[in-house]
Amino acid sequence: MLLLPELFSNEEVAYLKEAMTPLKKADSPELVWEKNTQTLRALHGCHLRSPVFRRLVRQKRLLEPSRQMLNDEGYVYQFKINLKQPFNGELWPWHQDFIFWHKKDGMPLPNALNAVLFLDDCTEFNGSMWFIPNSHHEGLLEPMVKKETGEGWKNDVGVDLTYQLDEPTIARLVEKWGIAAPKGKSGTVLFFHPNLVHASLPNISPLGRSLLIVTYNSAQNIPVPKEQQRPWFLVNPDTTPEVCTEEPLLLTLAV
Repeated sequence: MLLLPELFSNEEVAYLKEAMTPLKKADSPELVWEKNTQTLRALHGCHLRSPVFRRLVRQKRLLEPSRQMLNDEGYVYQFKINLKQPFNGELWPWHQDFIFWHKKDGMPLPNALNAVLFLDDCTEFNGSMWFIPNSHHEGLLEPMVKKETGEGWKNDVGVDLTYQLDEPTIARLVEKWGIAAPKGKSGTVLFFHPNLVHASLPNISPLGRSLLIVTYNSAQNIPVPKEQQRPWFLVNPDTTPEVCTEEPLLLTLAV
């Protein structure tokens, strides 16, 4: 894990939040809802629908650290904004990200990286993420497999995740590696490995907690397509490596 405090300014974060507004109003499958069907849980593929988020994924502040950690050029494999709405934001069970990309999408190796931009202050009160440090050294762990219901991909983004880690596994890992809950002001960026075991708490506070997550995949690690492919907003079909933009993030807002 690498935590870079307040890498983006308050003005830039406000700008990104404003750019989210029309995307949240859209009636489209890229929007994921909590079990109550009234509370928005996540938005997917935003960089393919908004020039604001398209510029964001090419910002040097995100792209250069990702290149260094991947030791390769990278492209945006996945883009999502996970929302923990006040009082109603549900948990994310203990899991590893790579197992979804490997089993569902055919990604060969865990040579990818999550860049997480805090769009709100992340504290111990508003549904913070929990990590087991160094757990990526354990490799791909054997998960519990939940029965898929309806459209299979929806189990990959909801509270009943397809692949979860059981209690004995988590207890063993925490005893060995400990547990951490990174906190920070809005604008902070957290980079982490896709095999790092993580989860997040429900949000029963009146404080929202939004995380913008860009997954960069190595240009040498292109998935081998499965017969039943997940939708474009979960698996970006464009594998062209990203190039740092010279444009500032803050421009006249046109989404």
